[in-house]
Amino acid sequence: MNFDPTILDLTDQINEGQFEYFEPFLKEIKEINIKDFNFDIFKKYIEELNPDEFEHLWSKDLEDLMHFIDENYLIVDIEEFEKSDIDVKQIMFIEYIEFLMNVLPYKVVFAKYIKKPFKNLTELENWLDNKNISNDLALLLEEDITIINNMYNLIKSTISTSRKAVEYMQRAEKLKSYIEYESNFRDYFIGIVEDTDNEMLKHLILKYYESEFGA
Repeated sequence: MNFDPTILDLTDQINEGQFEYFEPFLKEIKEINIKDFNFDIFKKYIEELNPDEFEHLWSKDLEDLMHFIDENYLIVDIEEFEKSDIDVKQIMFIEYIEFLMNVLPYKVVFAKYIKKPFKNLTELENWLDNKNISNDLALLLEEDITIINNMYNLIKSTISTSRKAVEYMQRAEKLKSYIEYESNFRDYFIGIVEDTDNEMLKHLILKYYESEFGA
């Protein structure tokens, strides 16, 4: 008997094996392999998922991943994810992974917090033992918000003296929306860092350092 494709539309069925390409990314996140993790490609793959595909992947792998992160590295507001609509959850997930695997290690920890070389992980661990890591990282993130807002105010002030002030001010308003978006997420992650135990943050920083520079 010949198969009639009109009887059953298989395009609506989610193939369990179709998300195998995510597995290396999930492994890198769990291991905090920031050196090999390509966030831009990961973000592209997540954004390309339709709502049904993302929800399926969330139930299959991503929810467990977030629980793993919450238990080992950085507090996750699981309840906030669970009550969010799919599209919001998708954006939140992307932002969270960017913070964990890119923003926190490269723009905060390595750029501003660890400013001197360490001979090994033990030396770094001893240095971290004397730090209030949660408070320190929160303050550095707050500095970022201040810098972003000051940048906007400077641009706006410069524009107001321009001959094309009206035209440029419209562009500045678009920039303001972006800055507010970034500031809101920075505020969100300040709360995440403040709620995370110092020992967990120390463990996370050691994983960052080991991935980037070796043991």
